[in-house]
Amino acid sequence: IPRDLEAVIDEMEIYIRRYGITNFDFQDLTAIVKRQWAIDFCHDLIARGLDLTWQMPIGTGSILFDEEVTDLIYRSGCRAMAFAPESGSPEILRIVKKQVDLDNLIAATRLALKRGLKF
Repeated sequence: IPRDLEAVIDEMEIYIRRYGITNFDFQDLTAIVKRQWAIDFCHDLIARGLDLTWQMPIGTGSILFDEEVTDLIYRSGCRAMAFAPESGSPEILRIVKKQVDLDNLIAATRLALKRGLKF
């Protein structure tokens, strides 16, 4: 169950004000798994006007990354990320029962790079 997005951003805001934090790394493979949560999270970050950057350095799924989500993620302060495909081999993905769409992964990676996200 994802955390309440307002609670996450409230906590980020506390760290910004109390400790002067300007960058947040999300160490969670499932940081972005629900499209609407991701969209609302980004809109809320943008609306609050917090001076911050954030990253997803250990990876996340690529299925949600279309132009809209990729643009919002960047505009909300995300500057670096990684995808977590488990494997680039269709056979291995089948064996380990991971439903990763490799064509989607490639397209999402291209969108993210085009938008300026670092890998």
